Amino acid sequence: MDLPLKLFINNEASQRSGNPNPISSSINSVQYIESKNGERISLRNPTNDDFITNDVRVAGEEDIDTAVTAAKIAFTRGPWSKFSGIQRAACLHKVAAIIEQNAERLAQLESLPTGRPISGIVHFDLKHMVEVFRCEWCLCIWRWDVANYADYAGWADKIEGRSYVEDNGYYKIVRYEPIGVCAGISSWNATFMYVGWKVAPALAAGNAVSKSA
Repeated sequence: MDLPLKLFINNEASQRSGNPNPISSSINSVQYIESKNGERISLRNPTNDDFITNDVRVAGEEDIDTAVTAAKIAFTRGPWSKFSGIQRAACLHKVAAIIEQNAERLAQLESLPTGRPISGIVHFDLKHMVEVFRCEWCLCIWRWDVANYADYAGWADKIEGRSYVEDNGYYKIVRYEPIGVCAGISSWNATFMYVGWKVAPALAAGNAVSKSA
């Protein structure tokens, strides 16, 4: 199996080649880059201690700065923060579809460092992540406290504000807006579930994301 051993930052090679599509239809077209510090780590299967590779790139401080800067540029100059809720929802639905199309390969990659069965990853982790991105849990639930937990594609165009009755000639209106770049840190053994829980709600609300495992 061809393993992605390098870093993914802003799909840089695609950006340099002039590819305007921010969401590719295949994980095979994703572009990876070298780490700035040249550090490597080894990877073994924790189930049987089989050696997998000793060439996994490690992101250092400079790489993290590059990723955050790219996210800031995407938020301030790119179209994402200006998208309507309906446009953001369409993108999240597309991500969910791409995950489904590539579920078997994604599960194989997740199984290598975790030692978990592929079938469990396909039918639990990835299935759950797709549901989270599509907001299949909360399409029929309209309570705001639930929306805070499942604020994804189905909620992207339903983020409410607040208004208060006139008081001595003044009206008070609360409008929720994207805050900018959000950092997400996930565990090593349930990567896809954390992507759903952390990345999807941030994107649905119009933020840019810099994620680390």
